[in-house]
Amino acid sequence: MISLAKAAVHFGICVGSAKSLVLKGILPATQAIKDSQWLVPVDTLSSEAVRIAVQRVIERRPKNYIDYQYDKMIRLPGI
Repeated sequence: MISLAKAAVHFGICVGSAKSLVLKGILPATQAIKDSQWLVPVDTLSSEAVRIAVQRVIERRPKNYIDYQYDKMIRLPGI
């Protein structure tokens, strides 16, 4: 078992997207108690259904995602 955060890093997606996959029932994960961290079985990381779902998440990224991925500044509209 690995944490949901490590699974997200493995897939190259954010933790929010990985949690969304868990809540939709695509990525199997469990919690020991409510509000604890999600644990993902390692063998499910390579399943076909999960791979397809992760690919769809990656395809929905904005075209300029790479430009802003490592940008540390917050840009507010009108400033």
